[in-house]
Amino acid sequence: MTSKPETSPFTPGQPVPFELFVGRAPQIEALMEHAREAAAGRLKVGFLTGDRGIGKTSLARFAAVLAERDHDLLGLHVVLGGAGDAQGMVQRILDRLANVARGRPLWERIGALFGDRIRTVGLFGVQAEFRPEAEDLEMLTGSFDHALRSVIEKLSGTGHRGLFIVLDDINGLAASPTFATWLKDFVDTVAVGWDPFPVFLLFVGSERVRRELVSHNQSVARIFVPLEVTNWSRDETSDFYRRAFEQAGMTVEAAGLGLMTEYAGSLPVLAHEIGDACFRFASGPLVTRNDAERAVISAANVVGHKYLAPQVFDRVRSPRYRSLLRTIPKAAPSGRFKRSEIGKVLSTEERASLDNFLRVMQRLEVLERDPDRGPGHYRFTSNLHFLYLLLRAIRPS
Repeated sequence: MTSKPETSPFTPGQPVPFELFVGRAPQIEALMEHAREAAAGRLKVGFLTGDRGIGKTSLARFAAVLAERDHDLLGLHVVLGGAGDAQGMVQRILDRLANVARGRPLWERIGALFGDRIRTVGLFGVQAEFRPEAEDLEMLTGSFDHALRSVIEKLSGTGHRGLFIVLDDINGLAASPTFATWLKDFVDTVAVGWDPFPVFLLFVGSERVRRELVSHNQSVARIFVPLEVTNWSRDETSDFYRRAFEQAGMTVEAAGLGLMTEYAGSLPVLAHEIGDACFRFASGPLVTRNDAERAVISAANVVGHKYLAPQVFDRVRSPRYRSLLRTIPKAAPSGRFKRSEIGKVLSTEERASLDNFLRVMQRLEVLERDPDRGPGHYRFTSNLHFLYLLLRAIRPS
């Protein structure tokens, strides 16, 4: 092969393709253990947490596929952006169920449950939309346990024993005190009234979102099985790059692979951005260190515009603050630092602005206090923030 392919193997901004899924063995094992319990008839409610860009959605989607393949649980990945209450969630779940079922034999079993409340939308009518009357949706939400039980009964004979429902992008729900109460009541009702109830509800969000949801009703904390997505290891990041480029018929110089691995910071979202930029810069099937250097700098711009610049640089106009945003990440390679130690590497002018800067960055949720390490300690709230600022710091001005 003398030229590179036309299509990049990387998918920035999208979940990781299953063929490039790496690592996460402990989390997958835990998820499948709970899936087994759900398939046996016990309601499970998990909460998958992790930093932004760490691959929560990719892991949840992968788990849903495995649960369907290995434990006969019909997998539904439900995106809840914009849904602010239990009714919104219920409608999205049933809408997704209709879309997954249509085109499969199981639609003959469960289609009747939707009655005439399904309409086809989209290009060529290939998508279904569940649109019940307001009073019907209210009734479904109030008796959601009955609705799910009806679905499970209809699944009998289709090769599915229950449901694996991923509930993603739940910020709106977490902000709703009424949803927290609804969720507790739903779980309590199932515990008292249904056996078996083969359903796994897997909420996906940051730890901040989980805490916000729990703050509305402390009893909700006991409902969740906690599951955390951690950073890739360095070896897993390297393995991801090797596999992705091999899939495209390309190879990477060791120096280039090391550079990409270092600056990806073990975050899938950054790994994809850097890898995609590297693919574009490579002139042939060999990826060089020079390609990787250009890709790292390019990725800093892309990540900033996609995720962080509107929150940080567009709201921080002071040249001195911008200087601190470049200085601190280089001086705090772990993403954690002590104010007094950082002060030693700053100029006199920067030190004079440091306390105000720290307050502003806490308000913008870029930094937070690090109480585990004691007074005067801070950490970046997200590795994505830290690595973006580090990448920006090394970018030529």
